[in-house]
Amino acid sequence: MTRKTVGTRYRDTTEKSKLREITEQLNVLRIKTSQSKQEEKDLERLLDFEQELKDFRDELLRVAKFWKPNLNDGVQITAAPLWKLFQHKPWQKTLKDTWEKLEQGDYDWAYLAYSTWPDRVREKCKHDKSLAIAHGLEYLYEESPAQAKRGRGRK
Repeated sequence: MTRKTVGTRYRDTTEKSKLREITEQLNVLRIKTSQSKQEEKDLERLLDFEQELKDFRDELLRVAKFWKPNLNDGVQITAAPLWKLFQHKPWQKTLKDTWEKLEQGDYDWAYLAYSTWPDRVREKCKHDKSLAIAHGLEYLYEESPAQAKRGRGRK
């Protein structure tokens, strides 16, 4: 999975053939003045499919604005922004829960969190050394005076 994956899916769905093909079929059915029962069913089915493709396209465009996948985050976190696109309900629920936790800041160690909410993660790096190290932002870490005074071991 790379950032190009989203663009490729978008082009395959909208610019190339599928959405255009469905729209053309719908136009042919809409022009007819009298329709058979089968044509009415086909029209309804195609309208639903056209809406599904448009929703798919819109979701891909929304995610493409911020999604910078890094496989070091693991599959679950990397795929979390795409949760609406998964039809397998248990996996969709897992990804949705993961996305909500990402939004809340529970997984700010992830590269995806930093690429999506850099200001929030940078602010946390000021007080969390391990988070700062994970994102290569050690220079942001501000050691508190109490930690600086404490030495190693007992006296």
